[in-house]
Parts: sequence; C-alpha cells; structure tokens
Amino acid sequence: MHALLFPGLTPARHRHVRRFLDRYPVARRLFDECSEALGYDLEGAYASADIHDWEPYQTAFLAINLALAEWAREQSGIRPQVICGQSFGAFAGAVAAGCLPLGEMVGLLSRSTAVEKAFFTGLDAPLACIFFSRVADADIEALVRAAAAPDGWAEISVRGDRGVYAVSGTTAAVARVDEAVRARRGIVFYTIDRAEHCPRMAPVRERVEREAYADVVFADPVVPIVSDVTGAVLSTAEEVRTDLLDGWTHPTVGTTLYDGLKALGVTRLVVPGPSSAFRRHGGDRFETVPVSPAAVSEALA
Repeated sequence: MHALLFPGLTPARHRHVRRFLDRYPVARRLFDECSEALGYDLEGAYASADIHDWEPYQTAFLAINLALAEWAREQSGIRPQVICGQSFGAFAGAVAAGCLPLGEMVGLLSRSTAVEKAFFTGLDAPLACIFFSRVADADIEALVRAAAAPDGWAEISVRGDRGVYAVSGTTAAVARVDEAVRARRGIVFYTIDRAEHCPRMAPVRERVEREAYADVVFADPVVPIVSDVTGAVLSTAEEVRTDLLDGWTHPTVGTTLYDGLKALGVTRLVVPGPSSAFRRHGGDRFETVPVSPAAVSEALA
C-alpha cells in the first residue's frame, strides 16, 4: 500500500521552480486558478516573495505540490490509497482528498493569513519559530528551558525526521535558541515571524476558526487521510476541518504520522516537493518515491 505525503512548508524560491512552471501545463493551470482566487498574479508575487510573505509563498507551495502529485498520477498511474500531510502539507492533502476545491482552499488560507497577521502583530511581545538540526536529542529539552529563561517562553513545535526540530517562543528566546544551536555547530535552516504548533497558540486557533473557517463547507475525503496531529484516520469532513485547526495547538511529531501509516499497512510514500526533503521523510520505515520540480522539468526538457 502506498500513501501520498505532502511535506511541510520549506523555503523554495521562484527561481528554483521557474522551469517547472514553464514546462508543465498542469502547474501553470493551478497557478492561474490560484491567481483567480487571490485576485492578483500569483507567480508575479511569488517571484519576489520569501517565507515572511505568507500568502503568496504558501499558495505557491500548495499549487506546486499539487501539480507534482498530478504528475506522479499521470506518468506512473499512482493513485494513493492514503493521503497525508505534515504541518502545512495537510492543506494540500485536504485538496488532494477532495475535501475542498483548490480555489476555495486558497480563499480559506488567504482569510486565515489576514487573521494570523492581525493576531501576531497585535501582540505585546513578538513571537518566532526557528527550524534547525544537528543538535543531540538529549540536549534539546535543556536547550529549550535555558532559552526560555529569564524573560520569555519557548517550546518544541516540531520533532521531525533525522533530528530536525522547530522551537516556538518569544523572539528573545528564539534568538537564544539560535545562538545555542550554532554554538553546538548545529544547522539553523530558517526562522519565521510567528509561533506555531504549540498549546499557547489556542487564541489564534480560536480566532482563525471564527473568522476564516466559519462559512467553509468541507466534504468527506474520497481517499482516507491520516492525521499528522493524532495519527488517526480521518474519514469525515468535520474531522478534516478540526484536524487542520488543531495543527495550531499540537506539536508536529513525525513518528505520530508514521505510526498511523504503518498501522494501515503503508509501505511506500510518494513525496512531492524539493529533493532535499525526501531523505527526511519516514525515517527509513518506508520506501520513498520522490517527485521533485527539478526531476519533472528534466523529463519535459
């Protein structure tokens, strides 16, 4: 049995996927569909965006990964028996499973982004989240506790594959995490200007649900979804809706999703996205079938 796994949001610049967008008509069609939902040219905005430009960056990532999944279906006849997504990838998973059309998902994410920005900019103390690796697992808890003292808070948001972590907290605490990681010769991938995946985000979850999700009607998934929040199978529209919102308040733990997939008998993961991410998915528990923009561009050359 194989599953389609949409990865979490990772920095991928426009220049890295430009050939893919030019050569694969499905990608162009999905970008056009997103542009219509947004009311502006997505590719034009994405070309100058970075990870702090939440709306175009997230929407482009969504469209690219859905296009890669379509390429896998077209070229290999792959029709997943299970769909899942890590962190932001869960939104792509909901679209792929038929729970919400792409245009409606883009509208939901656009409204959610506006709510999120209002929430985070309105805080007295700014928050952040840092992604890093190559720090010993045994050191993580002490590192986070030290970073939180004396004037902030910090907690683990992501426990990913092969020692990839994320820590959310006040900007002062996150800066101390950055310093501590580098002092240990770890690798800091990037830092974003908001916190996520932790219980302290309950207020933003409530506000997003009230102001962005209120009128959205989800459908039951046509393919079972495995939650990265609980590892459980999601089979109803309400379960999918709740699971997407719960991503705000629950840490992303890779083993939670993988245990759920294993329990269903999944042996292969089809993973769309940048090739650098493939080696981190599954922890060698599954055969991994990569689908990258570079590989598709090369095939269409």
